[in-house]
Amino acid sequence: PSDPAARPGTYGATPPTERLQAPLLVAADSRFSATRRQLGIGARMTDFGRTVIVCRMHHALPHGGVAHECFGYERTLAILPLPDAVDTLDATDSAGSRHLCSVVVTAGAADAAALMALPADAFAAQVQAQFRGRLGPMQLDGERHAYPLVAVYADRFAAHRCALLGDAAVGMHPVTAHGYNLGLAGVERLTAALQTARRQGRDIGDQHVLAAYARTHHHNAWPIYEGTNAIVRLYTDARPLPRLLRQLVLQGARRLPPLQAAIVGQLTGKPPGWMQSLAPGRPTNLQET
Repeated sequence: PSDPAARPGTYGATPPTERLQAPLLVAADSRFSATRRQLGIGARMTDFGRTVIVCRMHHALPHGGVAHECFGYERTLAILPLPDAVDTLDATDSAGSRHLCSVVVTAGAADAAALMALPADAFAAQVQAQFRGRLGPMQLDGERHAYPLVAVYADRFAAHRCALLGDAAVGMHPVTAHGYNLGLAGVERLTAALQTARRQGRDIGDQHVLAAYARTHHHNAWPIYEGTNAIVRLYTDARPLPRLLRQLVLQGARRLPPLQAAIVGQLTGKPPGWMQSLAPGRPTNLQET
C-alpha cells in the first residue's frame, strides 16, 4: 500500500481527532466507567473478593419458569429459567434436552478459578450436585464467563451537562437480580426528566433539570443497593454470630409484619416510606458542582 500507516509493521501519523458537542453527555459504560472518572465523579466500591461465573446449561427436567437461589457458605448458585430451545437437533444437547437455564455461580477467587479450569462435564456435575439434581442431568451449553464481583455506587448521578446510567451509576451484586431492572428504571427516570424539561423549554443539560433524575433514582436505588449488600454479608458469613442473626431475621420476618415488609420492599424495589427517608442525600447535592 502507498500509505505507510497501512503497511504491516509500520507506524503512521496519529489520525486526527474529532470533537463532538452535545447539550448532555450520558455515561453508561460499566461499573468501572472511564467516562465517570473523566467527569471527576467518584464512586464507592465494595469488593466482595469473589468471582461470578455465568453460563447456560441444558437440563433434563422442565424448570417450570421458576428461578432458584441457593445460598451456601462457600458458593451461591442461581438457576434462572430460559425459554426452551426450538425443537431441532442443533438446539439440543447430546441427551436431547430442550430445557435451558442460565446459571450464576458466585465463589471465592481460588474456587472460581478451579471451577473455570474444570472440563465441561465436571463443571456441570458440580452445578448439578449443588442443586441436588432438581433438574435432572445437566450439561454445559456454550462457554463459561467469569467476572470479578465488585458493587459500585457513584457519589453523584448527575452534574452540569452529564448524567450516569446503568452500572456507571449503580453496579449491583447479582444475588437479588436487580441490576438490569434498576438500569431500566434509571433510563425511564432520566427520560421523564428530559421530556419535562423539553416541554418547559428548559436546557436539558442544566444541573437543576438533571437533579430531578438524580434525586428520584437515588431514593429508589440506595435502599436496594444497601439491602442487597446486607443480604450478601448476612448469608455468606459462616461465623457463629452471623448465623444466629440470620436465624433471628428469618424468624422475625415470619412474626413481625414491619420487618417482613422491609425485606420484601428491598427485594421488590418498593421499600416502605420510612426506609426511603433514610436514604442519604449526598449523591444529589448538585449545588457544589
